[in-house]
Amino acid sequence: MTRSRTSSSSYRVRWVAVVAVVCIAAAACGSRKNDSSSSPATTGTTASSPGSFGTLANVCGPGTAAGATAQGVTDTEIRVGTLSDPGYTGAPGLNQAFFDTAKAFSEWCNAAGGIQGRKIKVDYLDAKVLEYKDRIGEACAQDFSLVGGGGVLDDTGAQDRVNCGLPDIAGYTVSAQATQADLKIEPIPNPINTQQVGTYVYLQQKNPDLKNGIGTMTGNFTSTKLVETKYIDAYKKLGASIVYQSDYNVLGETNWTPFVTAQKAAGVKMLQYVGEPNNLVGLQKAMNDQNWYPDATLTDGNNYDQVFSKTGGPTAKNTYMYLYFHPFEEASTYPAVQQYLDILNASGPKSPPALLGMQGWSSWLMFAKSAAACGSNLTRDCLMSEASKLTDWTGGGLHTKTNPGSNERPICIAIMQATDTGFTQVDPGADDGFTCNTANVVTTSVDVPPGAKKGG
Repeated sequence: MTRSRTSSSSYRVRWVAVVAVVCIAAAACGSRKNDSSSSPATTGTTASSPGSFGTLANVCGPGTAAGATAQGVTDTEIRVGTLSDPGYTGAPGLNQAFFDTAKAFSEWCNAAGGIQGRKIKVDYLDAKVLEYKDRIGEACAQDFSLVGGGGVLDDTGAQDRVNCGLPDIAGYTVSAQATQADLKIEPIPNPINTQQVGTYVYLQQKNPDLKNGIGTMTGNFTSTKLVETKYIDAYKKLGASIVYQSDYNVLGETNWTPFVTAQKAAGVKMLQYVGEPNNLVGLQKAMNDQNWYPDATLTDGNNYDQVFSKTGGPTAKNTYMYLYFHPFEEASTYPAVQQYLDILNASGPKSPPALLGMQGWSSWLMFAKSAAACGSNLTRDCLMSEASKLTDWTGGGLHTKTNPGSNERPICIAIMQATDTGFTQVDPGADDGFTCNTANVVTTSVDVPPGAKKGG
C-alpha cells in the first residue's frame, strides 16, 4: 500500500481545513445553482393549501394554541434560533443557505397562519466559525429550540447546548460530539458508526475489478481523516483492497502531479476523494495532463457544486457522488423541489439554491409538524417526543425516506455523475428515483469521541 503525505502547521490551515470539511461530515451539502434566475411555475404539486408543502398537508396554519409553555413560547409567538457561519471572514457567506431557508420558511409559514396560530420569530445566530460557543450561550438564554442550522465548530458548544436543555432539530452536525449528542434530531440521519458506500456498490456491480484497487485521499485534518478512516473500514468489510492512501494540504497543492503518479503506480482503480471542489479540480487537471484516470473517482455530495461543475467539469472524467435529495435538475419531475425553489426565490435569498438549504427546509418542516402536534402543550419534551415519531420522513418529497426517530442512515441515494455540462443522475432508481440497497450502508468499527450527554 502506498501512502504519501503533505503537511502544513500554520494556524490558518486549521480553520480553512475545518471549513472544507463541514459539508463532508454533513449528510448532504453543495451549492449547485439553479439554471435560471427565477424558477418556473410549479407544476403537479400536491400542496393544496397555503400552509401545505409537497405531500405534507397543513404544515402551517391558524389555530388556537396558547400559553407561555416554555422559554421562547408565548400565546402568539415561538422564538427559535438558526445557527450558521456566513460571517466567517475566511469564507464570507459560508452556509448562508441556512439563513436564507430560515427566512423563507418563517415568512411562508407565518403568512399561512403560523404554527397552530403562533408566529415564528427567528434569531439568526452567526457563529462566524470561531464563535459557535458564544451563539449557543445566546440561544440558551432566549430560544425555545434551534432549527435548521449548524456550525462548523459545533464540538465547542455541544455540551453547553445539552446542559441548558436546548433542543436542536439540526440542518447538520459535524463533530462526533454534536452528532451523538442528546436533544438532537436530523431529517437526514448521519450516525457516526455507519458509512454510506452506495456509489461504490453500484459501480462495483458493473466493474467487479474496482475492489482490487481502492485508493483514498483526504485533507490533512482530523475531521476529514475520520471520514476517510470510516470509508477504509467500510471498503475492507466489503472485501476491497486498499492500495493507496494520501493526505493533501487543505489549502491546496502547488503540484498535484506526484499524487497522480503515485496513484497510477499503486494500481488505483477507484479513488475515494474526501475534500472540497477546488482541490479536486486541481487533482483531476493533473490526471488529464498525464492522460491517466482511475476507472472511477467517488466523492461526497459537497462536490455537487457549481464551482466544480463550471471549473472542473471538462476534466472530471468518471467522477460520481451521491445525494439523498432529488437533484435540482429534476425539479420539474419532483414538485416538492420546485415548490422549495419557488418559495425560496420569492423571499429574496442572498445565496444560490443549495442542497444544504433543502436540508434546512426539511428540518423546519419537522419542527413545524412536531410543534403543531404539541399545540397548547408546546414544551421541549413534547417537541422532541413528537419529532422522534417521524420514522418515515421525506420532507414532503424533497428527499429519500429517512427514519430520524431511530437515527438510521438512509439506504437509498441518487447517484450523480459530473460532466462538462453539469450533473447527470446515472441511475434513476425504481424507488421514487432513488437507488436502494441494504448493502449501501456499512457499520464501521472506528473509535470516535463520545457525544454530548445530559449530566455531562
